[in-house]
Amino acid sequence: MKLEANSFLSSYNEHAHPSHFPAEDSSVKWQRISEKEIQRLKVKIVDGQLQADVTKYQIGGRMAKGKYGAVSLLRPEGKGKTKAIKRFKDRYFTNRRENIKEFEIMHLWPNGAVGLILHPKGFISGQSVKDEVLIMHSYDYSMSIAIYFLSLQQRVEAVCQIIQGLITLHNLGIVHRDLHDGNVLYDKRKNRFDISDFGGARTKNELGDEFEKEVNQKDIPDLVALIKFILFRDREAEDVETIQDMGFSRQVSEMIYTILFASKNLKVEEILERFKTILSA
Repeated sequence: MKLEANSFLSSYNEHAHPSHFPAEDSSVKWQRISEKEIQRLKVKIVDGQLQADVTKYQIGGRMAKGKYGAVSLLRPEGKGKTKAIKRFKDRYFTNRRENIKEFEIMHLWPNGAVGLILHPKGFISGQSVKDEVLIMHSYDYSMSIAIYFLSLQQRVEAVCQIIQGLITLHNLGIVHRDLHDGNVLYDKRKNRFDISDFGGARTKNELGDEFEKEVNQKDIPDLVALIKFILFRDREAEDVETIQDMGFSRQVSEMIYTILFASKNLKVEEILERFKTILSA
């Protein structure tokens, strides 16, 4: 995909650029893991990626929070990579099998697949739902925060990655059912925008004949709403002129308007192809 500066922009130019991200989010408050947390985490991880001695780790602020759980950062006090841990909410998961299912779903696509969260590092089985922990790749921001740092060009690229991720999901027989800005994570070093949080996901085997209905009535409307948020942030855009005022060229503004407001019953693949055209315009 062509990503020339100003290739699809008008004369408008935003300040936001990846280099303007802080080297480390100063809002994250790190602290030693509590004794209670140590007891919960002193369990062998399935692939051994996390050291057994978690007393050498510090836990940080939340990276993301959703309906089914919250993700916090976990970093070693010495050398080593920062990871992330997801805790599940027992109000949604009375059946512990659901937690394991999310871990399994996240291994169904090739690791590194565009637009989909990188494979989790491991899963800790606990005594109750609240003790279940998913060990994940550490991202920098959820889209709900990153959106205020990204340029127009990056936001269009994010849309393309997310759509590709959703296409891969549907081809694998998975419907996400909870797609929104808080469930898209951004890794600025890898330049990845990845769909996350598969706590509410269902497979074609589970849904049977209802699968296509869930795709059309849930995932696609959620996708369109997410695209509007990513491109327009909190601004209303109901006509070509308003979209153009946000910094897009007239030609691209017309294309975006057609995709989001004038076209009915577009397939996800068609939406992706049109946004790829915008990137190469």
